Amino acid sequence: MTLGELQKTYHDKLSPIYGQREAKAIARTVFEHVLEVNGPTLAFERFRLLTAHQLQDLTAILERLLNQEPVQQVLGSAPFYDLTFKVNRHVLIPRPETEELVDWIIKDQKEKGALNILDIGTGSGCIAVSLAAH
Repeated sequence: MTLGELQKTYHDKLSPIYGQREAKAIARTVFEHVLEVNGPTLAFERFRLLTAHQLQDLTAILERLLNQEPVQQVLGSAPFYDLTFKVNRHVLIPRPETEELVDWIIKDQKEKGALNILDIGTGSGCIAVSLAAH
């Protein structure tokens, strides 16, 4: 099976659940992660034949996505503020809105100077780790 054929399968099966735009974004995220390529590479390699192992992995991921399991949990990681955090069903998935909060705190801290923050029980720890890293 080619990359393009499996991408179409993902789109056709996920679109009724997630809508066309979200299905496309989920598929792109999965393929980039599993095949370790970027978006433009995916577009240029539509006729690339997938290995049996890649096809098996991507098919198993699709089944989990069809059960409406979040893509971040399926892949075991979530990007957040230029970092990657491990996630599973026991961890809150970092949200884009929280990235805005981190960005606001970082910008505010630069204006005001030293900052002390206490982060307790907030899931992945993405807020505290991101603030400490920046």
